[in-house]
Amino acid sequence: MQDIQERGACCGWMDVNSPAENPAWMACDAATTYTCNEYFRDTLSSQFGSLQNVTLALSIVQLVLMISTFALICRLKEFYKSENIDFGDYVHVPFGVRSLQDLGL
Repeated sequence: MQDIQERGACCGWMDVNSPAENPAWMACDAATTYTCNEYFRDTLSSQFGSLQNVTLALSIVQLVLMISTFALICRLKEFYKSENIDFGDYVHVPFGVRSLQDLGL
């Protein structure tokens, strides 16, 4: 943390005057009003650009991957052939049937 404070000329993470964030061994200057979270945010912004642009780019990539996954699943379903399995005395009951009399059994 002291290295970050020296590079960024900042003091504390969220509060310049907090003794918990600025112990005596960190040697914070009382005239400093720039917090280290602002330095960290500004450094990230300068390296990655706007956070909104990064979020938008990642969202577009995710959307393209989801659409391609759906297209691949639809394409694979064309080659899928279902199998009928004989369970012996199993009777397939269609939707909407409420009793065995409706089936004619």
